[in-house]
Amino acid sequence: MTRWSEIKVKAQIRVLEHWKVFCLLTSFCLSFATPAATEQALDQQKFIGVQAAYIFNLARFVQWPQLNGSSFQICLLGQSQPKLTNQLQQGTKDKTIQSLPVHILALDPAEISLAEAGEQLQWCRVLYLTADPSDMGWTELPQLNQPHILRIAAPQLAANPYSQVDLVVEQGRILLYVNSDSLQQSGLQVNPALLSIARQRAKL
Repeated sequence: MTRWSEIKVKAQIRVLEHWKVFCLLTSFCLSFATPAATEQALDQQKFIGVQAAYIFNLARFVQWPQLNGSSFQICLLGQSQPKLTNQLQQGTKDKTIQSLPVHILALDPAEISLAEAGEQLQWCRVLYLTADPSDMGWTELPQLNQPHILRIAAPQLAANPYSQVDLVVEQGRILLYVNSDSLQQSGLQVNPALLSIARQRAKL
């Protein structure tokens, strides 16, 4: 194979990778959007399904360091979200990330202390924030600043200084916003194809 042919093949592979990520993520957004859609009009079951799909697929497109523990833990932090928790548990059943089975852990600040939460979240790799830690009085939670943890903010949250990735509802669709600086500081490497379809958000 000539040098020029190798370059063409590599370029085609990059295009396919970008298309794969685009299909995995943006297709979920488009599937429930209508021209007249508003945040209030979103079908709740699909809304929950899109969040679950984003959470799992975002975790898959991160290059993780060597992981300890017996499972890959995805954690939800905030007011109890039983439907989202169940959707994630069902959707990740028999799935693996980094060759580890996926485990879903949901913590409600109303039912657990800050110290207990820090202990239970020690193996957390993805932290999905469904409430603002400042409102919960949990800004001292270690996992909000530790490296090698992917922190994602739910659509109902305003921009916050803890998340590297934000899910934002715009015109009836959930869009992806990424803070590249925060990701880099956390020591996480994300597939460039994912970054190419995300919108950039400056650090607060």
